[in-house]
Amino acid sequence: MMLLNSAQANKLDQLGETLDNLSGEQLMKNAAKALSEAVMRDVDKSNRIAVFCGRGKNGGDGFLLAANLASEGYRVTVIVCFDEFAEIHPLTAQAITYAKHKQVSMISVEDFSGADVCIDALLGTGVKGELSGKYLKAVQIMENYRVFSVDVPSGLNCDNGKAVGTCVKAEKTYTLAAHKVGLWIYPGADYAGEIELLPIGLSDASYAAIDSKIQLVDSKLFRRLLPKRHPNSHKGTFGRVATFGGSKGMAGSVVMASTAALRTGAGYSYAVVPDEIFSLAEQKLTEVIVKSDKEYKKMYELADALVVGPGYLSTPGISHIMKLAQQGRKPVVCDAEGLNYISHGKRTCPMILTPHPGEFAGLVGLSAEEVNQNRIYLSGKYAKENNAVVVLKGARTVIASPHGEIFINTTGNCGMATAGSGDVLSGIIGGFLAMGASPVDSAVLGVYLHGLAGDLAAKEISEYALTATKISDYIGKAFLYEQL
Repeated sequence: MMLLNSAQANKLDQLGETLDNLSGEQLMKNAAKALSEAVMRDVDKSNRIAVFCGRGKNGGDGFLLAANLASEGYRVTVIVCFDEFAEIHPLTAQAITYAKHKQVSMISVEDFSGADVCIDALLGTGVKGELSGKYLKAVQIMENYRVFSVDVPSGLNCDNGKAVGTCVKAEKTYTLAAHKVGLWIYPGADYAGEIELLPIGLSDASYAAIDSKIQLVDSKLFRRLLPKRHPNSHKGTFGRVATFGGSKGMAGSVVMASTAALRTGAGYSYAVVPDEIFSLAEQKLTEVIVKSDKEYKKMYELADALVVGPGYLSTPGISHIMKLAQQGRKPVVCDAEGLNYISHGKRTCPMILTPHPGEFAGLVGLSAEEVNQNRIYLSGKYAKENNAVVVLKGARTVIASPHGEIFINTTGNCGMATAGSGDVLSGIIGGFLAMGASPVDSAVLGVYLHGLAGDLAAKEISEYALTATKISDYIGKAFLYEQL
């Protein structure tokens, strides 16, 4: 599902007029109808509703929404958050006239005395700076009430998810026509609350004319990308993953990664480890084949996909393994210690990097805080400049391709912030690579499946008790969940 920025959202409205022959007035009426149906479903009729309206088109949606609710017998009042002589959008002026005709009660923001539910129709995608004056006062008032936002919480930049000063924190956001980028990444996701997309009558042709390279990773995309398994198959059909990793005290990482690759569907999984943990790895692993990393050249030739880095602690052999891998043609998932051996010169292998913000900060020469404030831009820039797929882990993991595509994941929970979770993810991605999925598709599939497994596990044992092994245990249930 594509995500739009503010400019693209405005263009979509224009396309509705040119391609679908829907006037701006009709689009606003369609939006108000969809909004009123949603509010009537979510808010009990006994509640007093205050609709806070700005002077732009978002406010116009609010005035028409209030008129529709009043016609259905709701106790609704419009809170006018602009001066009488302010410059008002022509469509909003028409909406005000209509609301007055329907005898909707209107008061100034200074006269607000209370409500049960507030509707935020101040700004939508139109935020340009910190709020001030009556808009600021309106947002400050709404801090004390249940709030439902129209399109985008007022004060939130829908392009990057940043709060521009004071911002509405909504219980739910009814976003119109298309999802907006800033609603799905943090901190925007915190302000948006639950998100519901409301169609407003635009055709597929209008959506197709928008060149958005940012998508949500959801169930629909996962099912579309998932490699099919033919009944007439054998182990070799589904590929071989070689996971190079582990060191003294860190054997669990390579164990979890190589096991996850097998559970994802790879035909063979190899744990290629230093001799110091060889016996321990053999004891821990049953279905996974354990090999010495002294055989790294042989294992490289045997494998269809490589995972390099889980559990390595500056093991001397890693530099040789990474050099061989980067000079070859086989896809490589590079994690943890492997990230310190990336060649920024000529590289022939398809590469997937799976850093957490701290590791990525080291790659780009910034702080982890700066990375988290610019996750989409920085991951996209690095992916293009270094011809790699970047999986920037964290809440709402971002996947960036070398071709400018950005994917924002929708699965996962805070219980997955636990030791070993990233090792399981790298193994899952390696499993999809071995089965023949492209690097980008493997990253998208892996991140979604990993998060879904974590969500299903957390429902059973809680986010507090979630462990990486439990996430891995739920990979199979995650597949079943998507097939129901």
